[in-house]
Amino acid sequence: PQLVAEIWLPFPDPYPKARHAKKRLTAPRFLKMYQRLLRPGGVIHFKTDDFSLYQFTLESVAAAGGVAAAANPDIDALQKIDPRLVIQTPYEQTHRAAGRRIGYVRFGWPE
Repeated sequence: PQLVAEIWLPFPDPYPKARHAKKRLTAPRFLKMYQRLLRPGGVIHFKTDDFSLYQFTLESVAAAGGVAAAANPDIDALQKIDPRLVIQTPYEQTHRAAGRRIGYVRFGWPE
């Protein structure tokens, strides 16, 4: 019942095999759940080191009628950054140490 202002999805499992796409946390069935939970104007923050999952997310959000208010395949290239995005999960720390780029998408649905 639309009570949540923000949902954070930091480094979900990318499920790289096509047959597992429905398990991805940005697959259509999950997006429908999030949309029901988010209050008007609510947003979802998504971070990943997997470029295929980043692309999948952008496509899924668009197909679900969502709007990506911010999207960048390299979070370090963002000019203005929400200070909460500086917080790193252990996965992000590991991927950064390996030199991988971190993608970011902030999205929601029109009111």
